[in-house]
Amino acid sequence: AMAELFCGIEGGASKSTCIIADANGNILGRSTGPATNHWLVGMEATLERCHTLVVEARKDAGLDDSVVLTSLGMSLSGADKKEAREELRDKYLEHHNDAAHVFVCTDTYGSLATGFPDGGIVLIAGTGSNCTLINSDGSQGNCGGWGHLFGDHGSAFSIALAAVQIVFEVEDRYCEDDFDITYARAAMFDYFKVECLKDMLPHMYKGFDKTFFAGFCLKIVEGAHQGDKLCVEVLRRAGRQLGRHVRGVYPSVEEAQKGHLRILCTGSVWKSWDLLKDGFFEIVGALPAKLTLMVQEETAAVGAALLGARDVGKTVAFKHETYCTLLFKSE
Repeated sequence: AMAELFCGIEGGASKSTCIIADANGNILGRSTGPATNHWLVGMEATLERCHTLVVEARKDAGLDDSVVLTSLGMSLSGADKKEAREELRDKYLEHHNDAAHVFVCTDTYGSLATGFPDGGIVLIAGTGSNCTLINSDGSQGNCGGWGHLFGDHGSAFSIALAAVQIVFEVEDRYCEDDFDITYARAAMFDYFKVECLKDMLPHMYKGFDKTFFAGFCLKIVEGAHQGDKLCVEVLRRAGRQLGRHVRGVYPSVEEAQKGHLRILCTGSVWKSWDLLKDGFFEIVGALPAKLTLMVQEETAAVGAALLGARDVGKTVAFKHETYCTLLFKSE
């Protein structure tokens, strides 16, 4: 019999990753591609891009075209609704015959299955943000994940937006905060290639690109590292916002875990932990719990592959403990 192969996709709002593994958890092939969030790029492009990822990963693994994957798990940001997940699954199977089974879930699930396959809290802070709790009995809690208009607090997008708003408000003398905007304004003009505030309007309307806008977060991080007070404060506030997500799911944590929370931190905003942590602990420090924060180093495509395999009653012996590094542990 052919060796069983399991494929997984991590689909983000900026970039996506795909892996193919065998039952022993050896990763045989990988590929990367653009965003696969159907709210941002549409259903058709999402499916097209997912298929391209699979094709590229198969090529990387040196697979013959005749080989059918046992399962394909897709953990996609934006796939929160059952109808969307079913449509993605059904259309993939209808148009492509490279996988015998397709399983679709939202992005937090793939992350959690990568780092904490038996459950815990995952807090995504990338382009957008979201937080999911899964208890050992399968019960769940969620906070956030509502997109850039209603949520995404503590994400790269919200950090970029907060800094831009302060520049506008200080310029207008509307602001309560008395920030020196010299750095932030210059960084904004440079990043968005504008010469005055009015030139920013296309970035809010016709030329709006969430991923590009979120990228301005990097300039705020650079400013904070240089000691710019506005940037430091915006990131401290983002830390508080991330902390509020943990506080939001805390009441749903099972009794046995309430005293010690295991949190999986996913997304590039966590690279700035030194700038987030004071704000984060302002909120989370008030909870009657010890904390272990782990940063996910391996792609959530691993967890997606595991969930796809589980959905057909199989398992993959991934080495989960090697996919994370310790960020913080309570004394």
